[in-house]
Amino acid sequence: MPAAAWDLCTLANVREALELPASDTTRDNLIQSLISDLSRAIIREYDREFAPAATATRRFQVPVGSLMLDLAPYDLRTVSTLTINPEASGGTALTATTDFQLMPVVTQQGTYESIRFSARLTSLHTSQTAQDYGYTLVDIAGAWGFATVPDEVKRACIIAVQSGLRRDLTELAIAGIEEPQSIAPEGPATHSIPAASRRLLAPFRRTAGAY
Repeated sequence: MPAAAWDLCTLANVREALELPASDTTRDNLIQSLISDLSRAIIREYDREFAPAATATRRFQVPVGSLMLDLAPYDLRTVSTLTINPEASGGTALTATTDFQLMPVVTQQGTYESIRFSARLTSLHTSQTAQDYGYTLVDIAGAWGFATVPDEVKRACIIAVQSGLRRDLTELAIAGIEEPQSIAPEGPATHSIPAASRRLLAPFRRTAGAY
């Protein structure tokens, strides 16, 4: 089974953690399937674009009356252009720090979660679309997603895959984890994210709503 673009760890990472001999490949397909499924589950639950990194133009809606644009479920690394009202003859390109600010102002993880528009930007909600439908269209061209999967996120995925394999807890014990039972699935589903993974992922929970 091939790896998926959104995978947060590799087959080799999991094999190394399980200390599987090179000759034992009997569960490689199952491991790869769990990697892809659990990576997608982590990305969806935490609303973060841990992988894959991309260069693209994405379109968003800002409700009339609001100066905030939540970029969820995406993460923005850099902006090439930000255009409001792109549907109206190409729209109006805005200037960073003058017309808008990337949030958080100080990023600890190398990505931004939201955009705050200047209160002086009088053209933000004056388009025909805003008048007719109650929102302003915004196009953002730039680099999206984490440049590389953070080590903590990779480790969380490895632990989740180990848990999904349903091995004996003694075999699943991982160096540095004081309570091996914490890597057990939280429920009967094999795609549950275990508590040990959640602890590693906690600092990455989206906080855009707080800005």
